[in-house]
Amino acid sequence: MSELLFLHDTENLVFSKFNVKLYRKLKNQTKIFYLEALAFGEQFNPEVHEKRSEVKAVTYHMMEVNLEDTCELQVILDI
Repeated sequence: MSELLFLHDTENLVFSKFNVKLYRKLKNQTKIFYLEALAFGEQFNPEVHEKRSEVKAVTYHMMEVNLEDTCELQVILDI
């Protein structure tokens, strides 16, 4: 997510569609998760895109990771 924020800030890109794949493997009796993602977007155009509050940073504050049968991640965005 920090990389997407960097691309937004430096290349003026906005993202609207994400294709995320999560893989789970068992290694030495431990579940290991792998994430593969593609982000789709375009240049910000004020005639097309609504301007909203901008995200300043992706933080680790109150981050939650749940690795049960699936993988869930909660992050806090600093605006």
